[in-house]
Parts: sequence; C-alpha cells; structure tokens
Amino acid sequence: TRRSRLATAVRQATARLASHRRDALRALGWSVAMQLLLAAAVLLGARGLGLGVEYGVVLFVLSAANLLQAVPASLLGLGAADVAGAGLYVATGMPLTTALALVSVLYGYRLLIATSGGLWTLARSRRM
Repeated sequence: TRRSRLATAVRQATARLASHRRDALRALGWSVAMQLLLAAAVLLGARGLGLGVEYGVVLFVLSAANLLQAVPASLLGLGAADVAGAGLYVATGMPLTTALALVSVLYGYRLLIATSGGLWTLARSRRM
C-alpha cells in the first residue's frame, strides 16, 4: 500500500542519513547559516526602506514560511510561502503594508538572483 511504501522510504532515508552523519550535520550547518544570512539580508532591505522590524521576527517568519516552499502553487510568482510570510508578519502585530513590503523585499531578492543566473548563462553562451 501507499502508506507502507512511504514508511519504507522514510526508514531507508533515515538509515542513509545515519550512515552519513557528518555530511548530514555539515548540510544542516550550511542550511542554518543560509537562513541566518537570508534573514539578515531581508533585515537590511527592510531598514533601507525605513521599516522598523526586529531580526528575530524576520528569522521566525522566514523559517516558518519556508516550510511551505514545497507547496506547488503560485500566482504571478508568489507562492504559499510568500502568502504565509505576509500572514505571519501581520500575526506578529505588523501593519499589512509593512508585511507586504517585507515579503516584497524577499521576492525582489529572488528575482535578482534568478536574473543574475540568467545573465551569467547568457554571457557564457556569447563567449563560446
């Protein structure tokens, strides 16, 4: 059945992780570092826009909202994580306009990274 296949797959993945404990811890460390840096980047963008927000709030919202990154639904590039992020910012007591501005900062970063990757590929293809 589907449930038993899932349980088997989870057991196999857990066994593989256990046999590669050092690699798993290294990957976890890099993931935590990335989350901390991303929260710092959003905080800097927010401060640049004159928004008063605390680092801990940004870190919490990003971490919680990123759990929804796997949901394959988006509208005009905005996904479940973006909507959840805005909702979480509002739940922490921020005005909706501030919450939308903070989500927009992260969305802008994503667009910037995507564009830079495309420009890199274009530049490499023209050299060949």
